[in-house]
Amino acid sequence: MTSAVRDIFCDESGYTGTRLLDPDQRVFSFAAVAITNEEAWHVLDTARRRHGIVGGEFKATTLLKSEQGRAFVLDCLEAIAGRYQFVLFDKLMGLTTKLFEYIYEPVFKDDPKLLYDKDLHRFVGMYCYMFFSTQDPAAERTLAEFEVFMRTLDPSVAPSLFDPAQALDPENPFEMVRRFAQGYRQRILQDNLEGLAELADGGKWTLDLGISGLWSLLSHFGKDGTSLRVMCDRSQPIEAAAAQLDLTAIAGIAQFAQDRFGRDERMGWIPEGAIAFGDSRDHPGLQLADLVAGAVTACVRGNVQQRGLVEITDALDPHQHPHSIMPDFDHLDLKTRKAAVNWVILHGLGERASQDADPAALLAEIYAEAERSWDRGEFRAIAEED
Repeated sequence: MTSAVRDIFCDESGYTGTRLLDPDQRVFSFAAVAITNEEAWHVLDTARRRHGIVGGEFKATTLLKSEQGRAFVLDCLEAIAGRYQFVLFDKLMGLTTKLFEYIYEPVFKDDPKLLYDKDLHRFVGMYCYMFFSTQDPAAERTLAEFEVFMRTLDPSVAPSLFDPAQALDPENPFEMVRRFAQGYRQRILQDNLEGLAELADGGKWTLDLGISGLWSLLSHFGKDGTSLRVMCDRSQPIEAAAAQLDLTAIAGIAQFAQDRFGRDERMGWIPEGAIAFGDSRDHPGLQLADLVAGAVTACVRGNVQQRGLVEITDALDPHQHPHSIMPDFDHLDLKTRKAAVNWVILHGLGERASQDADPAALLAEIYAEAERSWDRGEFRAIAEED
C-alpha cells in the first residue's frame, strides 16, 4: 500500500446521452490519463512546437481533420504511452447488455452468478444484437421500446416486453426474449421500479455508458492502492453519479460486484477527495483525455487508411481496457459447446416464462446435463443446423 496520490483526468467521445440507438453515432469511448496538469502541458506544448499547431486548447475533433493535426495527436499518444486507458462501447451492444441486466437479471436477483459464470449475459446480448442488426422487426421494436422504458420506467411504452396481449411469432427465435419478459413481467417491473427509484437520480441515467467507463478506469488506476485525485470534463450523468461515490459507497459497490460476479480483478479505488469537474480550457490533462477518447472513436468510425490514422490506431490498441463492450459473434457460434448450451437454456427459460414456472429450478443441473449431452454429441448436430 502506498500513500502517494495519482492525478487522473477523464473525458469521453461520442456522447448521445441515454439514446443508444442513435444511428449517426454508434460508438462511445471513455478515456482516463494518469498525469499532472504540468506534465500534460509539457506534452501538448512540445507537440505544438514540433507541428506548428496554433492555439491554447487542443480538441480531437479539430486536430484529426488534418494530416498535421493527426501527427500532433500521435506525438501526444506516444508521449503518454502506458499512462492512459480507454473503454470502447458499441452503443447497440451496450443497450443489449443492459437488456440482460434489467430484464433477465431481476428474475434471478437472489443469485444470478450462475448466469454470468456461463456467459449467458454475453450470449443474450449478442443474440439481441444480431437480430436487431439484421433488421428483424420484433427485435427493432423491442429494443427501441426497452430504451424508452429505461428512460421513463413506464411499462406502457414497452408493450413488446410487458403486454402479454401482444402476439408472438412462434417461427421467430427472437420471440424467446419477449416471451421471457412477458412471462416474468411482474418480477422484472417490481425490481426495476423499486431498485431504480432508490437511486439519487431516480434511474434517469441508467443507460449512460460514461458511468460504467469511469468505474472501470478508476478501478484500473487505483488497483495498486494509490489514492486517486480525479477530474472529469463536465458531464451531467457522471456528476450525478460522482456525488454518491465516497469511500464507503465505492467499497460497497466493489464488494457487491465481487460477491455477485466473482471477478478475480480488484475493483474500486481510494478517492483523494470528491471527483472534480472542470473545463478543458483550464486543464491540459483534460485536453489529453479528450485527444485519447476522440482518437478512439475516430479510428473506429473513420477511414483507417487516412494518413496518420493507422499509426494512431496502433498506438491506441495496447491501452484498451478489457471492460470494453463490442460485438463478438463467437458468443453465438453454435459449433461451440458454450454457445450451443446457452441457446438451449435461452429457449428453455422462454418456455418456463410462458408457463410461469420457477426460472431457477434445477438450472445448474440442467446446464450440467446439457454440457454432458453436448460432449456426447447428442444435440450438437441440431444446434449446428439451427
